[in-house]
Amino acid sequence: MRGLDWHDAVLKGSIDQSVRNKYSEMWCDGNRGKVSSGTSFEPRMLHGTMKSVRLGEEASASTRTICKHEGLPFVYPGNSLTWDYLNDPSSADLIAEQEIWASTTPEAKNEAFNISNGDVFRWRVWHLIAEMVGVEPAPYPGKGLCLTGNFRSKDAVWETIIREKGLVETKLKDVGHFRFADLVFNTPFEAVGSMNKSRKFGFHGFRDTEESLKAIIHEMIEARIVPSFNGRYMLRNAGS
Repeated sequence: MRGLDWHDAVLKGSIDQSVRNKYSEMWCDGNRGKVSSGTSFEPRMLHGTMKSVRLGEEASASTRTICKHEGLPFVYPGNSLTWDYLNDPSSADLIAEQEIWASTTPEAKNEAFNISNGDVFRWRVWHLIAEMVGVEPAPYPGKGLCLTGNFRSKDAVWETIIREKGLVETKLKDVGHFRFADLVFNTPFEAVGSMNKSRKFGFHGFRDTEESLKAIIHEMIEARIVPSFNGRYMLRNAGS
């Protein structure tokens, strides 16, 4: 997936957007009139229930689980820029839906589209994420917390949590994608993509980001990857 047509900007030290646009324009122009064709996509902050796309969710979930276990404050770990910036995530199932649409829509051939849920949020919703799983959020201290440095040595703690909570056997390094999370929560620029071009071409799919996050959290709890501390999200098969 590649992309162009970002509606709102790349601010404060972003990648040169003209380079990305030129790359996609060259790709699309080079394929017009040929038998082979394709469509270019630009997803935003990707999330979903599949293992390969829930890296950020697993990192934050393992972090809040360890914080709850050790009595540590569960604070937003990012810098002050991402705390205030707008985000427009892309749900994995929406990406699949749009790609299927493009593959069956002749007008979408050799075009480039953004893919985002259609809403925006700020990481100030951190308290909502904490409440979903019954963890008390701490006030944001105004500066970032390096997850890699603070949590990568918690292997023994994670093993204890697995035993006590009856979780599936996992290594902390496999669910605590802390380097990835540090990158996501400390992005030095804001970028919000427009879905106007997709709508003009006939794609009107969208997702409610808050509902998507709830679904991902519940999926991880049901799969016994992380525990729930909230009665609303207890396992359906907890008695088995």
